[in-house]
Amino acid sequence: MTRDQGAIFLRVLTGLCLAGATMALVWVPVLAPGFAAFVAVLAYLGLTEFYALSRAKDIRTQSVIGALAGGAIALSGYWGNLQLTVMLLFAAAMVLACLHLRDGGRGLADLASSVFGVLYVGWFAAHLVLLHQWPVLGPSLATLLVAAVVLSDCGAYFTGSALGKHKLAPSISPNKTWEGALGGVLWAALGVAALLAAGPKWGLDGLPSFSWWHYVFTGAALSAASQIGDLTESMLKRGTAASLIAATASSLPRPRYTIWLPSIRCFSKGLQDVRRRITSDCGI
Repeated sequence: MTRDQGAIFLRVLTGLCLAGATMALVWVPVLAPGFAAFVAVLAYLGLTEFYALSRAKDIRTQSVIGALAGGAIALSGYWGNLQLTVMLLFAAAMVLACLHLRDGGRGLADLASSVFGVLYVGWFAAHLVLLHQWPVLGPSLATLLVAAVVLSDCGAYFTGSALGKHKLAPSISPNKTWEGALGGVLWAALGVAALLAAGPKWGLDGLPSFSWWHYVFTGAALSAASQIGDLTESMLKRGTAASLIAATASSLPRPRYTIWLPSIRCFSKGLQDVRRRITSDCGI
């Protein structure tokens, strides 16, 4: 086994182990607090990684307070109160601003990086916990999200390795290709549609009652969002050394797709409210 093959094997093995543990936390009701804590720890580690990247670019951030604040904001989603999560975000921004003023911050970049890290990692990750806490649908929606991103990663890698010729963004991520990107979208779309068909057999209760083409569109959209987020992370990491956490976290809820969770949650909740209103008005 070559060094590259060993790295790929380690990444896959780590991802499978963590994905299995994550699914247990998602589906076992008594472990719901553990899922929230798990996401909070990931948010803390993600912020530690983000602030390390900032320091590598000579940007001074309030890394300790920022990482703790991000973890607390992610954990707040467990109580299912978006107002609480937003209040904690604003409180964290105020505290970080005061700390930069106390330390005589050098300029906008320092403060902006401290606050943006909490927003980008902590606040967006909180929406995964909020999504999971949704009655009946929560675990299924969380599973749908993770499945779409994992399938997109696998599809992009294997399709790009076999057929990739046209570079997607050579200045940011030289190994990514258009063929791989399209393969990732296709794998996610078909995989999510297959999840709809296999869900009842696997005991995945509470899957949204969408048509199959809604599932295909959802998988494709999540794949596209994930790949855009992945390129954004690659851009942030340019010129820096990635850690083991960053190298093995492709199966975890990290910022590259949690950034889309607020819109997904609000859109899904809007659909649910509209259906409830129609049912009420029609006396069904």
